[in-house]
Amino acid sequence: MWDAEAIFPKATLKQAGELGFCGLYSDVEMGGLGLSRLDSSLIFEQLAMGCTTTTAMLTIHNMATWMVSANASEAAKAHYGEKLTSGQWLVSYCLTEANAGSDAASLTTKAVKIGDEYVITGNKIFISGAGETEVLVVMARTGEPGAKGISAFIVDSDSAGISFGY
Repeated sequence: MWDAEAIFPKATLKQAGELGFCGLYSDVEMGGLGLSRLDSSLIFEQLAMGCTTTTAMLTIHNMATWMVSANASEAAKAHYGEKLTSGQWLVSYCLTEANAGSDAASLTTKAVKIGDEYVITGNKIFISGAGETEVLVVMARTGEPGAKGISAFIVDSDSAGISFGY
């Protein structure tokens, strides 16, 4: 029904977070459960028997949340961590582009450091949950051509300059 009516089940995903499903393999110190990827896959497999689409969003949320728990600065972990692992905030993974697909080595979105901040310019497509999530993990080019020149950025979805098209 949700798919047919183009409904993003935000309330359901947040309830799943209250039950621990939004931080399955994220660090325990950040509020996650610290499960293995295998254990998490078994959980996702069972959840998908009920609703594949909702489970897909949970897998995306868990992947992006794990990226924060494994790679972000301590300040970013403190700010985003428990809000993501608890499902209080939901996150979208922003890689796919019109001319690059999901090939990170070919993406053209750029992040340029100006002073103490990065300014990100580019367009993403097919971003699950875009416009409904509070946080975006955005892949952008910061260096050389190819996959080695890509960095991931945590961006609040209500930041200036972000727009969502449907």
